[in-house]
Amino acid sequence: MTAAVGFPDAEQVAENLLADLGYACKWLPDDLEANLPVLLVTRIGGTDDGVTDRAEVQVDVWHVDRPQAWALASKVRDRINVLASGGDVAGVWVDHARVLVAGQQIPTENPDDRRVVQTVRIDMRPPL
Repeated sequence: MTAAVGFPDAEQVAENLLADLGYACKWLPDDLEANLPVLLVTRIGGTDDGVTDRAEVQVDVWHVDRPQAWALASKVRDRINVLASGGDVAGVWVDHARVLVAGQQIPTENPDDRRVVQTVRIDMRPPL
């Protein structure tokens, strides 16, 4: 009998990767407006073969206006692309990361806020 595979938490890895860009979180704060810019990370799917977890993570970026939201979304994309050949994120080795779905502006309840959504894939293996 083999032991269960314990992959790293993809949402936590994404949150750690993006934490210096704004308020990175796994759920929206009660007062979104007071915490802008906000980067919400949510695992929305993916696959694993018992060796590698290929996590698909949606990154929602909220900012005060369209230019700033798009600029921040570009920084997220750049941060993911740095991991294309692998790298360490707060003690977790990422084998590969890439953007699956480029940024899309999504309307919010407050028309003054801007939300840009993109989907990324983060490939990781369990720690040794």
